Amino acid sequence: MQTITIVSAAILKGDRVLVREQCENTEQSHWEFPGGRVEEGEQPVSALFRIIRKELAAEVQVDRPLLQVTDSEPEGRVIRECYLCTAPADQLKLLEQENTRWLTFRDLDHMEWQEADRRIAEAVKQFFKQAERML
Repeated sequence: MQTITIVSAAILKGDRVLVREQCENTEQSHWEFPGGRVEEGEQPVSALFRIIRKELAAEVQVDRPLLQVTDSEPEGRVIRECYLCTAPADQLKLLEQENTRWLTFRDLDHMEWQEADRRIAEAVKQFFKQAERML
């Protein structure tokens, strides 16, 4: 069985997180966290740096792992890793996606997500709620 690793970045700016719209076709779109597939022989964090440079022309700082989920799918075992990241907001440029938004954790419930990104959104919400309690 093939194993595929997909990495995502929950890029934070204050009390907001960056999400992008993924248009699968003209009738349906979902929101997701920036990221993509790890190439063979590549480390997940290195892949994340590569993907964010390609998609947003930015260098992110990985602050810590947020979530790792493993699913069995028809194409094989899929490992999804998400990292909490920061990047200078003025450095982020939209290169591949046309629609991005900075959302508060309260906004995350109002978006249409793919299942994997819904789990990331829940983890981001928990992170923000925990940070809020610590203030």
